[in-house]
Amino acid sequence: MPDAPTPQKDDFGRGSFLRVFLERSNMEVMVRVAPVVFAVCVVGLISTFTPLAVWVGRPEEILLQYRLLFVGLIVVGSAFGMLSRSYLRRPSPPVGWGELLLFLFCALLIGSCLWITLVDFAELGRYFFLLVALFAVAGLFFIPPLVMFVGEVVVAVAMLGGLWALGLFSPIQAITLVAYLVTSFVVSVSNYLARVRVGITNERIRAASRHDELTGLLNRRAFEEDADGYVGSDVYVLMADVDEFNYYNDLYGHSMGDELLKRLAVTLEESFGASRVYHFGADEFIALFPGSDENELKRCVGICRERFAKDKPGSDDVVTTCSAGCVHGHVETSDDLHDLLRIADVLLHRSKEQGRDRVTYAEYSEGLSREAITKMAMYELPQKSTDQLTGLMSGEYFVEHAAEIAPVMLKHGHSVSFVYCNVANLKDYNAKYGFGQGDELLKAVANALATAFPGRMISRFGDDRFVLMTDDDGLTEAVDRACDLVSEARGARFSSLRAGVFRYTSSDIEIRHACDCARLACENLRGNYDIRCRYYTDTLGNTMAQRSQVLDRFGKALRKGYIQPFYQPIVRSTSNAICEFEVLARWVEEDGRVVSPASFIPALEGAHLIHLLDLHILEEVCKNFHRFREAGHELCPVSINFSRLDFEACDLVECIVGTLDKYELTHDLVRVEITESAFAEDTSEIKNALDDFHANGLQVWMDDFGSGYSALNVLREYDFDLVKFDMIFLRGLDSNNAGDPSAIMLTSLASMAKELGLQTLIEGVEHMDDLSFLRSVGFDKIQGYVYGRPRSFDDVCGLLDTAAYVVEDPSRRSYYDKVCTVNIMRPDAGSGLLGTTEGLPAAILECDGGVVRYLSYNAAYLRRLEQIGISGVKESESLLNTPGGEHPTGVRAAVEAVRDTDEWVTVAQPSANRGVGYARCVARSSDGAAYSFLYFD
Repeated sequence: MPDAPTPQKDDFGRGSFLRVFLERSNMEVMVRVAPVVFAVCVVGLISTFTPLAVWVGRPEEILLQYRLLFVGLIVVGSAFGMLSRSYLRRPSPPVGWGELLLFLFCALLIGSCLWITLVDFAELGRYFFLLVALFAVAGLFFIPPLVMFVGEVVVAVAMLGGLWALGLFSPIQAITLVAYLVTSFVVSVSNYLARVRVGITNERIRAASRHDELTGLLNRRAFEEDADGYVGSDVYVLMADVDEFNYYNDLYGHSMGDELLKRLAVTLEESFGASRVYHFGADEFIALFPGSDENELKRCVGICRERFAKDKPGSDDVVTTCSAGCVHGHVETSDDLHDLLRIADVLLHRSKEQGRDRVTYAEYSEGLSREAITKMAMYELPQKSTDQLTGLMSGEYFVEHAAEIAPVMLKHGHSVSFVYCNVANLKDYNAKYGFGQGDELLKAVANALATAFPGRMISRFGDDRFVLMTDDDGLTEAVDRACDLVSEARGARFSSLRAGVFRYTSSDIEIRHACDCARLACENLRGNYDIRCRYYTDTLGNTMAQRSQVLDRFGKALRKGYIQPFYQPIVRSTSNAICEFEVLARWVEEDGRVVSPASFIPALEGAHLIHLLDLHILEEVCKNFHRFREAGHELCPVSINFSRLDFEACDLVECIVGTLDKYELTHDLVRVEITESAFAEDTSEIKNALDDFHANGLQVWMDDFGSGYSALNVLREYDFDLVKFDMIFLRGLDSNNAGDPSAIMLTSLASMAKELGLQTLIEGVEHMDDLSFLRSVGFDKIQGYVYGRPRSFDDVCGLLDTAAYVVEDPSRRSYYDKVCTVNIMRPDAGSGLLGTTEGLPAAILECDGGVVRYLSYNAAYLRRLEQIGISGVKESESLLNTPGGEHPTGVRAAVEAVRDTDEWVTVAQPSANRGVGYARCVARSSDGAAYSFLYFD
């Protein structure tokens, strides 16, 4: 409904300075006047000690009295100024204190000035008399005239008595006092008359503000003021308006519309009485009919409709009708009357939905009340408050009206919830199908929400964000229904709609805060694809508070260097040396307190600031590369985690390559780790970025494979160099049990990755038993506490200095990378040598300068060694490196057979009943001193 019209002011109201002046708080006056008095009196006191002409020739006792006067006024001014300030700071200053303080202040000032005037009526004394008059006039404006005048009479009489008792009374002093009292009387009378006139004018303004200027009826403000008069009685509330009012305005002009409003106002006034009809703005009118006589009410409504239809404006061709909604109920409080008004509004719209010239009657019910509350902001949505794409209400309009409706719903016992919905990955959808299709998707979502939540307040906050207010009944089912409706409308092009819910339990909660809480619950669903709806909890609330603290301190932490890269070693199983470090962000405050990554990383992701953290870590890593070099250490590549949001916030390829070039570092020193969840939804943007990374010489790793909903087709669709398996695979792993589910999965996944030409890395390894198993199934790289926890740059340098950390020879790095692509679980893959690979014994061996050693081997190979009487790889290496030593397999022959060829070779086994073995060189070092070969039999 429209706001109440602005009260009209008469001529006196337009010059409202006097009225505002008189209505100013007395304590505010004190705060302003007291410092001025204080400053003037300080100057006056100082001047009495100087040879100014005004003081020359005055007796010392008179000067003393002037000084005492100034000191007294300084004390009075400062004391009363501070008192006034202290009272103004209170939430509810005590009533009457302003008048009392100002009265005492003025009385002391007037008394002091009068005393000097009467004692020293020379030139200076007359000035003090003028000061007396000034304070008298000022006081009369802010203190009731009679009170001020009586106070001044008391002060004057006291002065007169004091002078008489001291023998100082003279005719000139009597004349002065009489003149003072006459002046005060005249000013008091004038002030009183001014106050009376202001009061009369205010009353006229108040009366005018209760009436509508166009129709002369009472307005919304009058309705609010009169509501208490209907408490305790039964009443009919009728809401009526002109049918197709906008049509008449547009076709015949606003003058016709104004004429229609006046006619309807007259007919309602004649039918119900002037004191019971209110114009609420636009074409809406309210009529109140006390009692329970429904027949009399309907008679009045019928007369009103008949008169309005007969009295045609302008032309007989114009057919005018009005519709109405009427509800009857008992009013216990003024809020009940407002509740009936909302129901009448709903009934009016029901009437208009049936056609022209209709009236709908109803008795009050909880169901009608609930419907009216939820629909009160839905009718006649202003054009400026409508989202142009979806037709839903705007976010600002939603917040404004929800603040009115939600407390009313709570008061009537209805549950209230705010639901925040968004479309998953709308940006990718736009990129794939175009913005036109993206707009169609948003329209489909808006329609689906309107269908699933009929009659509820629904708004579009912007982009893909929708917020609605509803009750808890069937809420999650309604969200599922909305998702299904959008899927039906958009087919396979629609991915997911997620919703967060906040239960509104107190009117003290701000609506924006409620929406923020619902948004937090929705964002908590990110990466959770089998749940569509989540409720806000206190735990999430604490997360919001922590997030706010993190965001507040994040900028300072970057500037102060509190966030630094920590290094965790990654060890290659073939070289048994550190081949890379994973860089992890650590936030250590100045006092040594560590901020958990689990709190600050999600907070930065939620605020879309994670790219600032990741690029900061990259910058620090590049600086540390030079520090490593200065310390005399070989540069070891590092892997850095980057978020999907980094690709959205910046050109990540350009940023990484640009930073490496800035510090004059080769591009192969950084591995780009991208978490598996970033590929959960199709995105060409990341796919193109991966190609650009490879074109610039950077490796790309898939991080946390298996931590979420692993989609194996991602390994096929995207070009990775390495797959990093999440530590979740190691939970409950029984590495000594071949039938353990985790062991079976790891064996199969590692083999699959090798067949795809990918290196394999597993993180979170903490036990030596697990380490042996992982090596046997072909995991190339191992990361975890079994080798070391994340450490600072200085700690890593210390471990390198003491040789506790051994870094892989950089010249052998590409050589070992080739070895790592060999699948020892399927050694004959692609060879065509054998028809089966089930349980085939296989190993990778290296010949470096004539010395043979095992790089990796599978469990079947160890069993084969045991079958032929060799206890393990150490004994096998000893036999192979002992001149003339006999080895039961064809490994010794394979060492020579593959030295100069990269083709598969067949070697005979020393034992005639053992058949043949197969070998192939898989990698050669750049210096030619070493080569590695795969052997199986």
